[in-house]
Amino acid sequence: MAKRAFLTPAQEQKMRVVIQANKGKPAKELWPIVIESLKRDIGFSTLQRAMAQVNKYNEQHSSEERLKPWSLGSLSKYPVPPEVIPLLLEHQRQCRNPTSPNGRDTVPLTIWEAMWIARLHRLFEHSKASILEAAIKYAVYEQVWELSQREGDTPICDTTPIDDIDGDKIMENIDNYFPHSDSKPKGARTDAPRAQPPRANSSSTDMASLTNRKPRTLKGVRSNERPHS
Repeated sequence: MAKRAFLTPAQEQKMRVVIQANKGKPAKELWPIVIESLKRDIGFSTLQRAMAQVNKYNEQHSSEERLKPWSLGSLSKYPVPPEVIPLLLEHQRQCRNPTSPNGRDTVPLTIWEAMWIARLHRLFEHSKASILEAAIKYAVYEQVWELSQREGDTPICDTTPIDDIDGDKIMENIDNYFPHSDSKPKGARTDAPRAQPPRANSSSTDMASLTNRKPRTLKGVRSNERPHS
């Protein structure tokens, strides 16, 4: 039986992003999602090791301030341009309302997500895409930069011609990088080998519990509606 080729650093990073974006999912459910994302097969034990690394990072950063709910009070330490504040307040309100288009079962807007909304808001001014969804995904990506002890870089999401930069195009690039949780490649293996449950999934602490959130996938916040600033 031929051995699988080693994962490249970029592939390892992408696998960690998928794990972090789908926190709360067991290894067996994550396996086909990672395979679809990488466009190649990987061993189940490879996924387990990556999950263990991500879970260890989450445990070590359980008190991370940027994962706490955003509020006006957080501006003293995490300032944003004044013109962004009404937008953040509107998203904060929507995130707390499960019946709103961007409702997340009373999941609060985090400081990390608010910072990304502030960074991206100019690009989404005339976009139909959801700036909240983009902010959530960029926040996940930034967490993995720190996990990998690398400088922040988003070449996969930023590769847009200078004359075509807007929120819709950026969201299209992000969606191409982040597979949906229900995506399954044709012929992909979905049966985990008979072994002990994944060690990475045995921990009682994951990113969802650190932020007092119910485990969720990124697909659940897609919306074509933007709040009015």
